Amino acid sequence: MQDHKDRHALLDGLIAIGAFAATLPLTRIALDGFAPIPLTFGRLLGATLPAFLMLNFAKAPFPKRHQLAGLLLVALGGVFGFPLLTAFALEGRSAAPAAIPLALMPLATAAWSRLRAHEHPAPAFWLWAGIGSAVVLHFVWSAGSTAVSPALFGAALSAAIAYAEGGRLAREMPGWQVMAWALMLAAPAAALGFGYSWAEQPLPAALPPWLALAYLAGVAQFGAFWFWYRALATGVARTSQLQLLQPFFTLLLAAALLGESIPPALWLYAAAVVVTVHLSRTRGRLGFQPLKETST
Repeated sequence: MQDHKDRHALLDGLIAIGAFAATLPLTRIALDGFAPIPLTFGRLLGATLPAFLMLNFAKAPFPKRHQLAGLLLVALGGVFGFPLLTAFALEGRSAAPAAIPLALMPLATAAWSRLRAHEHPAPAFWLWAGIGSAVVLHFVWSAGSTAVSPALFGAALSAAIAYAEGGRLAREMPGWQVMAWALMLAAPAAALGFGYSWAEQPLPAALPPWLALAYLAGVAQFGAFWFWYRALATGVARTSQLQLLQPFFTLLLAAALLGESIPPALWLYAAAVVVTVHLSRTRGRLGFQPLKETST
């Protein structure tokens, strides 16, 4: 039964990571037609409408009082922080160097989950998680991607907090409702920001920025979290390690969508990361202890 649950969580996590991997290349495409602030608020309001409709269709109960602080952190980190900081960081820059901060997100997510979700992975988890992050960092730096905006490190930390908080809350409510309610909390500020920023935003005539914005709103900001928070609910720390695969997917998509080059060693490093992800996620084997998860 546990193995079946783990397989579903792994599949959910991989689907989400694949969807998130397109975020940086498509943000770069969207920036060809939109300024960072209008892009961010357009993305948020575009995600708010389906979230509102789904909450009403499902007759979802309003969050409990003790859940509001966590939802506010999800809103600050995942609704505002990550989209806005990545948009500023990628304006006029290549998408590939952004993979460097992504390598630090799994460790940051796991660390925050220890503080807030009270998960206690065995020491071997931190060993393999650290090795995996080091492998990704070495790969990206060796490929020459060193010009990284400091805003991307803030974006990575924002996402890590939102992921850990969302995973904790997804033990108490369906995962998609976590992001949906976070979007509802952010909606008033998003509406004000949208009205102000779009008043001076020339609408792009080209189609690609609009398509990129549609993906960022419907998939990266809302749809992918259906799978991601459901996976994180089974264990934030171990699921977070799947994020180590995201930089490789991002580089492949940057090559396909933006014509950026693929480093020859990508497949070798990716194989090494797959091994570290497997070992860090293993529970009850190779010296690991089961994660202590809070009851709901």
